[in-house]
Amino acid sequence: QHLLRVYFTKNNISTTLSKSIWTFLKNNHFAHQTRSHKAQVEVLNLLPPHLQKLLHQELYGPYVTRAPFFQHFAAVSADCFVEVCFRAASERVVVCGEELFLVGKAATKMFFIASGVMQYEHV
Repeated sequence: QHLLRVYFTKNNISTTLSKSIWTFLKNNHFAHQTRSHKAQVEVLNLLPPHLQKLLHQELYGPYVTRAPFFQHFAAVSADCFVEVCFRAASERVVVCGEELFLVGKAATKMFFIASGVMQYEHV
């Protein structure tokens, strides 16, 4: 909340709009947030690569291995799985109503739900 307030003040955002934005974020984002995200802790970017890789494995590995292919891959080649977690996995916050896949467009990513719920409808 403090960062938002500073941002709004420095950029001369009206009080009315500031309150609307805060209310939306509070009700649609922060109320459902059960995890902290790596991007929120900037000091982690100072870690050497080997520690960042291990951190990514512990952050994302439990979710990625929910897919049977990656569960098997992690068992067969643990070092390569660490690289996959480091190079290909990241966090993304999705707000209520946001669409991850669009009708008629080929999917280019896989998503693993770490917290919250989503609804998928195949048309």
